[in-house]
Amino acid sequence: MLNYSVHCTKCGSESVVMYNAICRWDKDNQKWEYAVNYDTMYQCPDCHNDSTEVEEREINYKDVPRYSMPSVHSNLVTVMNYIVESEMEGRVDEEDSYYPTYRALEDLLEKINDEEESINA
Repeated sequence: MLNYSVHCTKCGSESVVMYNAICRWDKDNQKWEYAVNYDTMYQCPDCHNDSTEVEEREINYKDVPRYSMPSVHSNLVTVMNYIVESEMEGRVDEEDSYYPTYRALEDLLEKINDEEESINA
């Protein structure tokens, strides 16, 4: 899937909002879900530009500094630390019921580290 950001065609801001959208209530998911647009309009709250178009820019994560990349890594570490501190009483316990979850997160963290290294290579 291609990742992209949406920008105002006048000032380049990413603070663009879309309006004139129709949503339907999804009772199973208990939230409004986008259905269709009519006369799609975008508005930029930064420069007050109203437009029928936005500029889509591909996000190339190689060009994004590491500190501003999505923080999946740090979120995984936070969850792993929570499991150890709150569920395993401060130490990794292979007998604890949360250990398989901890190991799965550890494997995922390793995979993410490998992918980030290949992006930054």
